[in-house]
Amino acid sequence: MNLKKSTLALAAIAALASTPAHATGMIAGATFPEQIVQELTLVEQYATQAQQLQAQFQQVYNQAVNMQNIPAQLWPNISGQLQNLVNLVGNAKGLSYAAANTVSAVQTQFGQPSAVLSNYNASLQTWTGNLDSQIADVLKQYGL
Repeated sequence: MNLKKSTLALAAIAALASTPAHATGMIAGATFPEQIVQELTLVEQYATQAQQLQAQFQQVYNQAVNMQNIPAQLWPNISGQLQNLVNLVGNAKGLSYAAANTVSAVQTQFGQPSAVLSNYNASLQTWTGNLDSQIADVLKQYGL
């Protein structure tokens, strides 16, 4: 008898031993055999989860063992590459946030794209003033 069948049999015995008898044959809305099937199903699910956790632990353990075998002179290069990866992920997140905010910023600045532009002259003057201001700020940063 393998481990899974032993576990299922043990769970069935435990369910039988710990479940009080009822004259109606109903336990928590299910018949006694139905509840046994439900309990066995849960035990199977727990056994599957335990096997998955064991496999994940084994992978982590194998990775740790493999890392012990990396020569010391390679670690500075690996460390540098990991830092580059961290920087790249940070930049990608920044771009993602900026892209998400772009639509909102354009709508705030220029209004809804499907709506008719109200007060065209004032809006044009505001946009031109903002553009001039941004250009002036950049030129000041470069000392021009």
